[in-house]
Amino acid sequence: MLEGWTPPHYEPPAAIAWFLGLSWQVRAALLFAYWLYVAATGLMAGLGLAGSLIGSGLGIALIVGSYAAMIAARRREWDDEPREDLWRVLAGACAVVCWTVGGAMVVVPAIIVMVLAFWALASVPILLYRS
Repeated sequence: MLEGWTPPHYEPPAAIAWFLGLSWQVRAALLFAYWLYVAATGLMAGLGLAGSLIGSGLGIALIVGSYAAMIAARRREWDDEPREDLWRVLAGACAVVCWTVGGAMVVVPAIIVMVLAFWALASVPILLYRS
C-alpha cells in the first residue's frame, strides 16, 4: 500500500512496518480497539462519555495524520529540490507532533490505569478490616 508514496531510502520503524504489513481490516480493528481503550481510561479518570470518545478519536487522528503528513513531506523533500530544507523541517515538525501525541496517548492511559489499580489495591485491607 505504501510503496507508491513512500520516499526512497526510507525504512519505517519495526513496529510501524509490522502494523502496515497487516490487512486494512486488522489495522482498523486495532485502531478501533485502542480508541475504545483510551476512551475507557478517560471515563475511569472522570471525563464524560462524549469527551472521552471525542478526545481519544482526535488523538488517534492526530497520530495517523501527522505520520502520513511526515511521509508525504519526506516524499516532497526528494521531489522538490529547491525547497528541500523546507520539506525536511516540515517532516521534522510532523514527527515531533506524532511522537508527542503518541507518547501522551500511551503514557496517560497507563498512568490512569496504574493509579486506579493501586487505589483498588490499597482499599483491600480496609475492605477486609470492615468484614
